[in-house]
Amino acid sequence: MKQIKLGIVIGSVRKNRATIRPAKALVDLSKNFPIEVKELDLLDFNLPIYDESHPKQEQPWIDAIKTPDALILVFPEYNFRPCPAILNALDYLRKYEIKNKIIGLVSVSNGNIGGIRAQAVMRSSLPTFGVYLLPTSVAVPNVEKTFPINGAYDENIKEKLKQLISELIDLTNKLKK
Repeated sequence: MKQIKLGIVIGSVRKNRATIRPAKALVDLSKNFPIEVKELDLLDFNLPIYDESHPKQEQPWIDAIKTPDALILVFPEYNFRPCPAILNALDYLRKYEIKNKIIGLVSVSNGNIGGIRAQAVMRSSLPTFGVYLLPTSVAVPNVEKTFPINGAYDENIKEKLKQLISELIDLTNKLKK
């Protein structure tokens, strides 16, 4: 069977963003699985606010999303919903470019519930692309404490992230048969 390609999307462009820490942890944890992993940082794509004009910056983003078999979207919650950067990036995609992808969600927040409300928004909109959402997701509460700058992080969260990767691989393998 062909090796699974996983894209881990860092869905924030904010300066000093904490979202990058769980995303980097996912990249590191993914090395323990028989998959190919690519980090997809929205900062690298420099996408302008979507206005249907199809600027040249959109094509590298679209190509990067089309390549992996599965994606894990890591995004913060701002004002009870996903941050504008991840929503803007998704607006650049057409259904045929993302259809049949398996998608896992990891939300972060500085609050106690870890961005679960932002996940609810994503869960209501992503199926319109024809994607398969993993039933399991990870909500990272108090992200500054859970993922301190020194790189250490909570063992419970580590296990949840590993479980997410494992379930994503299982579903991807089943759907690729």
